Amino acid sequence: MIDIGKRILIAGLKQPLKFVWLFYSLCIIFVLMLPFLISAETISGLLPVCEWKLKYDHPCPFCGMTTSLFLISSGEFANAFAANSISAWIYPLFALNTALVICFLGKEVFTVLRNTIKKKEGIN
Repeated sequence: MIDIGKRILIAGLKQPLKFVWLFYSLCIIFVLMLPFLISAETISGLLPVCEWKLKYDHPCPFCGMTTSLFLISSGEFANAFAANSISAWIYPLFALNTALVICFLGKEVFTVLRNTIKKKEGIN
């Protein structure tokens, strides 16, 4: 059984964790939308060269990730997997997280609207 101190700690962390999750989710949504807003050439011109690759003359595990995400967004899954196989796992997780955020925010908006309508009905 959880004692009172742990319950208070858990209750105190709930709101900050929700905020952090929403913040990072908005960043993820931005990353998912980026290929539809900016060309791959523009992005590759803005990104720096991989420090790992410069230092060790060998690509890091995330080299090719941007290219891969762009290729997945355009439906080129085989080329995306060849560019970086990690993104084949990350992209669906990002998409799932985005769906969960949309559901969560939709529920929150619905709750606010429902409470607003109830308050107005109570006043009249």
